[in-house]
Amino acid sequence: MERHQVALYLGSMAVGVACAGLGGWSQVSEHLVPYALGALLWTNFALMPLAGMNVGQHKMLVRRVVLAATLGTPILVALLVPLFIPEGGPVALAAAIVLLAPCVDYVVVFTCIAGGEY
Repeated sequence: MERHQVALYLGSMAVGVACAGLGGWSQVSEHLVPYALGALLWTNFALMPLAGMNVGQHKMLVRRVVLAATLGTPILVALLVPLFIPEGGPVALAAAIVLLAPCVDYVVVFTCIAGGEY
Protein backbone atom coordinates (compact mmCIF):
# COMPACT_ATOMS: atom_id res chain seq x y z
CA MET A 1 0.00 0.00 0.00
CA GLU A 2 2.78 2.42 0.87
CA ARG A 3 4.47 1.99 -2.49
CA HIS A 4 1.24 2.69 -4.42
CA GLN A 5 -0.40 5.23 -2.10
CA VAL A 6 -0.66 8.00 -4.72
CA ALA A 7 -2.49 5.69 -7.12
CA LEU A 8 -4.75 4.50 -4.30
CA TYR A 9 -5.62 8.06 -3.28
CA LEU A 10 -6.28 9.12 -6.88
CA GLY A 11 -8.37 6.00 -7.46
CA SER A 12 -10.42 6.59 -4.33
CA MET A 13 -11.05 10.19 -5.40
CA ALA A 14 -12.19 8.97 -8.83
CA VAL A 15 -14.57 6.50 -7.17
CA GLY A 16 -15.89 9.31 -4.97
CA VAL A 17 -16.52 11.56 -7.95
CA ALA A 18 -18.23 8.73 -9.83
CA CYS A 19 -20.45 7.88 -6.85
CA ALA A 20 -21.35 11.54 -6.31
CA GLY A 21 -23.34 11.48 -9.54
CA LEU A 22 -25.49 8.54 -8.41
CA GLY A 23 -28.95 9.34 -7.12
CA GLY A 24 -29.39 8.77 -3.38
CA TRP A 25 -25.68 8.20 -2.86
CA SER A 26 -25.30 11.19 -0.53
CA GLN A 27 -27.51 9.61 2.15
CA VAL A 28 -25.61 6.31 1.99
CA SER A 29 -22.19 7.93 1.88
CA GLU A 30 -22.99 10.14 4.88
CA HIS A 31 -23.12 7.01 7.04
CA LEU A 32 -19.99 5.52 5.46
CA VAL A 33 -17.70 8.54 5.93
CA PRO A 34 -16.69 7.78 9.56
CA TYR A 35 -15.83 4.19 8.62
CA ALA A 36 -13.79 5.27 5.59
CA LEU A 37 -11.92 7.84 7.70
CA GLY A 38 -11.39 5.20 10.39
CA ALA A 39 -9.86 2.85 7.83
CA LEU A 40 -7.55 5.61 6.58
CA LEU A 41 -6.48 6.54 10.10
CA TRP A 42 -5.95 2.90 11.06
CA THR A 43 -3.72 2.31 8.02
CA ASN A 44 -1.69 5.40 8.92
CA PHE A 45 -1.19 4.16 12.48
CA ALA A 46 -0.52 0.59 11.30
CA LEU A 47 2.33 1.75 9.05
CA MET A 48 4.30 3.07 12.04
CA PRO A 49 7.11 0.56 12.74
CA LEU A 50 6.75 0.52 16.52
CA ALA A 51 6.85 -3.25 17.07
CA GLY A 52 10.56 -3.62 16.38
CA MET A 53 11.61 -0.83 18.74
CA ASN A 54 13.13 -1.38 22.16
CA VAL A 55 12.26 0.67 25.27
CA GLY A 56 15.09 3.16 24.70
CA GLN A 57 13.93 3.82 21.16
CA HIS A 58 10.33 4.32 22.35
CA LYS A 59 11.52 6.88 24.92
CA MET A 60 13.62 8.68 22.30
CA LEU A 61 10.63 8.78 19.93
CA VAL A 62 8.39 10.23 22.65
CA ARG A 63 11.00 12.87 23.53
CA ARG A 64 11.36 13.91 19.90
CA VAL A 65 7.60 14.10 19.35
CA VAL A 66 7.11 16.17 22.51
CA LEU A 67 10.01 18.46 21.57
CA ALA A 68 8.68 18.97 18.05
CA ALA A 69 5.14 19.59 19.31
CA THR A 70 6.11 22.04 22.07
CA LEU A 71 8.95 23.93 20.37
CA GLY A 72 9.18 23.11 16.69
CA THR A 73 5.57 23.58 15.69
CA PRO A 74 5.04 26.96 17.45
CA ILE A 75 8.27 28.30 15.96
CA LEU A 76 7.27 27.10 12.49
CA VAL A 77 3.79 28.63 12.85
CA ALA A 78 5.29 31.91 14.10
CA LEU A 79 7.45 32.05 10.96
CA LEU A 80 4.83 30.92 8.43
CA VAL A 81 1.71 32.83 9.48
CA PRO A 82 3.23 36.32 8.98
CA LEU A 83 4.80 35.13 5.74
CA PHE A 84 1.50 33.98 4.20
CA ILE A 85 -0.86 36.39 6.00
CA PRO A 86 1.12 39.63 6.24
CA GLU A 87 -1.89 41.81 7.10
CA GLY A 88 -2.36 39.95 10.42
CA GLY A 89 -5.63 40.48 12.25
CA PRO A 90 -8.36 37.91 12.80
CA VAL A 91 -7.40 35.80 9.77
CA ALA A 92 -3.84 35.37 11.04
CA LEU A 93 -5.13 34.55 14.53
CA ALA A 94 -7.53 31.94 13.11
CA ALA A 95 -4.75 30.42 11.00
CA ALA A 96 -2.45 30.23 14.04
CA ILE A 97 -5.17 28.56 16.14
CA VAL A 98 -5.89 25.98 13.44
CA LEU A 99 -2.19 25.21 12.99
CA LEU A 100 -1.46 25.00 16.72
CA ALA A 101 -4.57 23.09 17.84
CA PRO A 102 -4.13 19.34 18.20
CA CYS A 103 -5.88 17.23 15.59
CA VAL A 104 -8.81 15.30 17.03
CA ASP A 105 -10.33 13.86 13.84
CA TYR A 106 -9.48 10.35 14.96
CA VAL A 107 -11.33 10.85 18.26
CA VAL A 108 -14.53 11.84 16.44
CA VAL A 109 -14.22 9.04 13.89
CA PHE A 110 -13.47 6.28 16.37
CA THR A 111 -16.21 7.52 18.76
CA CYS A 112 -18.72 7.28 15.90
CA ILE A 113 -17.55 3.80 14.92
CA ALA A 114 -17.84 2.67 18.56
CA GLY A 115 -21.42 3.95 18.70
CA GLY A 116 -20.70 6.95 20.93
CA GLU A 117 -22.11 10.47 20.74
CA TYR A 118 -19.99 12.36 18.26
